[in-house]
Amino acid sequence: MILRAVQQGKVKPERIAAALNAPLSHVQSSLTLLDGINPEAVDLLKDKLIAPKAIRCLKKVSGGPPDRNRGIDGQRQQLYGRLC
Repeated sequence: MILRAVQQGKVKPERIAAALNAPLSHVQSSLTLLDGINPEAVDLLKDKLIAPKAIRCLKKVSGGPPDRNRGIDGQRQQLYGRLC
């Protein structure tokens, strides 16, 4: 609801930040948290509690096929070692 109100221009992020007693940067990052994530993934996860850091890591995961030369350990390193 808050995102929709900001997108429609009914309320400014500064006012939301003041009402929540939160820094403006946190409000702005929350408003763009789902940008760049596959809509199907958003739909699957919409009723789950997920940490913002996990969502940021999810943004960095590509949807392409795994590189078969690296093997499973290389894939784990790619997903968990570098991204998060």
